[in-house]
Amino acid sequence: MTGLGFLLLGVLALFIMAGVSLLAGRAQRRRQQHVQERLQALRDNMPKAAGVARSAVTALPGPQFLRLWLTRADIAPTPRSLGAATLAIVLTAIAVNWLAGPWAAALTAVALTFAGIYGLWRLACRRLDAFIEGLPFFLDALRQLLVVGNSVQQGLLKAAENTSPAMQRYLQPMIRRINNGAPIPESIEWLAQRLELAELYMLAAAVETNFRYGGRMSNVLANLIQILRDRARVERELKAATAEIRFSAIVLGLMPLIAAVMISFIKPSYVMFFVETERGNRLALIAVGLQMLGTVVLRRIMRLEF
Repeated sequence: MTGLGFLLLGVLALFIMAGVSLLAGRAQRRRQQHVQERLQALRDNMPKAAGVARSAVTALPGPQFLRLWLTRADIAPTPRSLGAATLAIVLTAIAVNWLAGPWAAALTAVALTFAGIYGLWRLACRRLDAFIEGLPFFLDALRQLLVVGNSVQQGLLKAAENTSPAMQRYLQPMIRRINNGAPIPESIEWLAQRLELAELYMLAAAVETNFRYGGRMSNVLANLIQILRDRARVERELKAATAEIRFSAIVLGLMPLIAAVMISFIKPSYVMFFVETERGNRLALIAVGLQMLGTVVLRRIMRLEF
């Protein structure tokens, strides 16, 4: 196998890793959908709310997972921004093609595309984690406002005004819908469908049950707040318990790359053995396969299900 063939196999490995990541995300969405279906069993007018929510999400461009990440990251791409990003990737690929050839340019374009998607995913996760972290405090403020005599609508408006910017980023569209006359349970359900967040589905089910059958909303919110705080506590404990595994995964993932770079400077002929010879190609493919297998195993060990 020539060096060009080995480069093609490397690009193929990148696509395989991206496919594995997409499959993992699809499995997580299936688990979330299972939770949503169990919560939807408590609701009779769910199809109406779901239709409104899906129309808000599908208005964004791209595949389903990309639309969800854009929504969670609170980014509304415009044709101008998409064109600018595409032009930047094309110009970079042209420059690399002029310096290192067409295959390096193709690899650079693929790497930049995946880097952009990964950056979007990281931004969406960071902003959504900040929202989930502040949700118990928001609900506690809402509960206190209900205890002193405010209605649910008044409590939502006041609590949303005094919450953090990380919370207001997602709550303001829901508040605007309520101010424009939309029912409160439908508005919360719309936000839950927009973010595909189990915590908001629980809140929507609790609010609609209270609106339909009555009762003390403050007690329901107190139980929901306790559930969310217990979940956060379990996540922190699991994160602390798996810290050694995560650090080992980082070290084991970066060690081959750092070693390859160092050896390429110290003794380039050793690295070229894995590129130019057939036996080296086989050994390199085995190493890449074992690396990917180790990544999947460590990800499976660190996965949280609650």
